[in-house]
This record gives sequence, C-alpha cells and structure tokens, in this order.
Amino acid sequence: MPSLIAKERLIPLRIAVFLCLFTFFCNKVSLALSQKNLPPKIEGVAISEGSENLLISFYLKNGLTDEIKKIIDSGISVTYVFKIKLKRKRFLMDEELLNIELRKQISFDNLKNRYFIYFTYPINKLIGVKDIEKAKKYLLWIRNLKLINISKLKKGNKYLV
Repeated sequence: MPSLIAKERLIPLRIAVFLCLFTFFCNKVSLALSQKNLPPKIEGVAISEGSENLLISFYLKNGLTDEIKKIIDSGISVTYVFKIKLKRKRFLMDEELLNIELRKQISFDNLKNRYFIYFTYPINKLIGVKDIEKAKKYLLWIRNLKLINISKLKKGNKYLV
C-alpha cells in the first residue's frame, strides 16, 4: 500500500512540474516574439570632439526586422532617413545651428547576390557587400559624423542634439 500512496502524491507533483515548465516555455516564446516586433530606436549616442569638429556616433537598434529583410531580398529598395539637428539652448526660443538629413538606401541585386548601400551625406557613396550582417553595420550605424566646427560653439552655452 505505501507504493500506491507514493504514486498518488507523485502524479500531482508531475503535473505541477509540467505546468511550471510549460509556463516558462510559453513566457520565453512570447518574449522572443515580442522582441522581434520592437520598434526601432536610436541607441549608443556619443558626442565627441575631433581635431576641429564636433562628432556624433549612434546606431539604430531593431532597424532591420525580418519583414524588412524579406522586402529587401525581394528586390525592393528601402530608404532610412536620419534627421539630426543641433540647437543652442536660449531663454525663449532655441537657435537652430544645424539641420542634417542623412539618407541611406539598401537594395539587393539577385544576379550579383550582393547588398548595395547608397549614402547621401556627407558625400554620395555606394558600397556593395555580400553579407547582411555587414550591410547592417553600414546601414544602421552612424560613426563620427561631423556636425559643426568647434570654434562656432561658445563656451558656457547649452546645446541640444
């Protein structure tokens, strides 16, 4: 008889363990699915001084989703537009010092099996890569973009990017 009682206690324990594992698995799956649908956002913003210019670097997180990659792989070009403004903080109204519109366009050539990224700022440039991971780096990263000559900025003022 003791083995029958042990089996009766073991069944609810097995059900409880199964439910815990099932719940854990469902949470992981829903978290993974929700992360794929996160909106893109700017991260890793760094402002630095070059030899003469103020520089900005950042990247677009979640900028190339699976759906956008499918669109690109089908031959449709996708354009990313980054708008960067530099303003001097003032009492009533901020003074705009700089307004840049940076465009990056990506397309896929099925015949050459390459991704092409076209830049429009600061100079027009075309880069071709075979790997989507390399294409992401060129497409979603902005590195050391010159904003303004440091001599045009006044010490003690506050600025907004």
